[in-house]
Order: sequence, then structure tokens, then C-alpha cells
Amino acid sequence: MKTKFELQKENALGKLNKALEEGLVDEVMVPILSDINSRETYYTTSSCAGRITLFQDVGSRYDNDFLARWHSPPETNEVLEKVADIAKKPPAGIVWFRQEPAILHVVSPDLEGAVRILNIALRCGFKRSGIQVLKPGRFMVELCGTERLDVPVMQNGKLLVGYDYIEMFADELKGL
Repeated sequence: MKTKFELQKENALGKLNKALEEGLVDEVMVPILSDINSRETYYTTSSCAGRITLFQDVGSRYDNDFLARWHSPPETNEVLEKVADIAKKPPAGIVWFRQEPAILHVVSPDLEGAVRILNIALRCGFKRSGIQVLKPGRFMVELCGTERLDVPVMQNGKLLVGYDYIEMFADELKGL
């Protein structure tokens, strides 16, 4: 008879496999997900390799309007073209260019395993990490990177920075 942890892992891996088939998993994350999920005492529940967005800030984090979204560094000309398109019909408020770090959720059946994976993550540079869920038989560790950039590029239709700056910023994202 399977334990509750084994059933939860089986369910999580089923969802992951479906997401893989649908192309919804960031390719760069697949090797680490495979490694973690191959271990008897761990499984992953969600992951993101990080994302880059252009979004309209309307004052509420729940109402922001995403104008562009990438899960891998976009080509510089793609970013410049998108900003130029936005400038043709500019939205009200502030348009931000944001790079968010990788995030990964790993579950262990015990506190010892959760602490082990947390310590490994901290040594690897995932400084904003911690144990998020403490339930008997289920300890979830959230691993978060720290490399984040937020740059306002437009306010009420007016570019706040030049295209040279946007180009430099887009080029820098390729190194993260």
C-alpha cells in the first residue's frame, strides 16, 4: 500500500508529465526537475526558470496588464520592437521592464530532507529560500533566486529612457 507522500508524488509527477507534453515547462528546468523527481524522497510541484516582462502598472499588483512576457532572454531587437509598438499606443500609468528570478518548489516527506535540500539551495545561491509548508509527511521548500531587475521605461505614454538604454538592459538580461 502506498504512503500519502507516494500518492502525492505520483499525482504531482502526473501533472508534470502532462505539462511537459503540452510544452508548458521551461526547457532549462527539465534536467533539474528530472534529477529531483528521480529521488525517492523528493518531488517538485512547480517551477519557473524566471521570466522577463513588460507590464503596465495600474496601481494594484493584481490588475497589472502584461504587455509582453518571455521565459528566456528575448532577442534585443524583439524587446526594442515591442517597446516601439507600445509607444505607438501608450497605456496610462507606468510601463515596467522586469526580470524575475527562478523559483522551484520541492516537497520532502520529512523535516530532515527539507533542511537538506534547503541547505544545498542556499549554497548554490538561492538566497531567498525557505521551508513554506510544515505538515506531517509533507514539507515544502521554496527555492528562489535573487537576480531581479525592475526598470520603469514609460510613464503616461512618455519614454523615460532612450532606446540605447533599453537595448543595453535587454543585452544584460542574456547574462542572467
